[in-house]
Amino acid sequence: MFEGNGCCVLWVCTVVGVLYVTKWTLSLLLGLFTYLRMAVGSRLWKRNLVAEYGGKWAVITGSTDGIGKEYARQLAQKGMNIVLISRTLEKLKKVEEEIKKEFGVETHIIAADFSNGRPIYEGIANGLKGKDIGILVNNVGYLGPKLFKFNDMTEEEIWRYVNVNVVSVVAMTKIVLPQMLARKRGAIINISSFIAMCPIPFSAVYSATKIFVTYFSRAVEFEYRDSGITVQAIQPGAVPTNLTSFSKLFRKPGGESAVDSDKGGHISVPWRG
Repeated sequence: MFEGNGCCVLWVCTVVGVLYVTKWTLSLLLGLFTYLRMAVGSRLWKRNLVAEYGGKWAVITGSTDGIGKEYARQLAQKGMNIVLISRTLEKLKKVEEEIKKEFGVETHIIAADFSNGRPIYEGIANGLKGKDIGILVNNVGYLGPKLFKFNDMTEEEIWRYVNVNVVSVVAMTKIVLPQMLARKRGAIINISSFIAMCPIPFSAVYSATKIFVTYFSRAVEFEYRDSGITVQAIQPGAVPTNLTSFSKLFRKPGGESAVDSDKGGHISVPWRG
């Protein structure tokens, strides 16, 4: 009887082990397929983003520098009209002219300081009226130039983090999502950070705002995954942009931003599913 029980236990352990290895292998293959589809597929096959996401316009916040500007360029290159939203009107006009000249698409600019919180969103909503928005990129972000213990931060600094990094993502999604749901198509891309992977002492508020972006994105994706809406949270590492310009550790020799340069990395547009 003992030998029979031992064989039974061995059989169960073998089955469990085979199932675990099979699950792990399938997960690895699925991850590899997803990576190849995003990294390679978008380069090999031309995609009609307007048809895919149901709108001619892409809206990008924090769009005059770094990652936001490159998203604007990449989406314009793929034939989408671009709404640029940022704080400085002069820089907005400059980027708008660059995009018009290089890609020949329609553009629209909205000057808004996201650190001002709720009052700015009525003006943004009015500026987006009448535009069929297929893609929203919530890129605007704030990272202060110094590390602080939490109690050493001013209230102004705290609210700047919250308004720029948290409120902007929620408020912009609230403005754009209804028309996407009505069409049953659209994409929302939220720029989080690798720093969201763990709490960061002396940057407690910043790291907390970024995990908010990640969790918010995951929850909204789950709520609307059957509605034809793609929701992504991007967690880039240390990228040399104006956000990190306070430190030489994040700059290339000569102060050139890797994202702004011709040698900058390709930014992929999300695949559905």
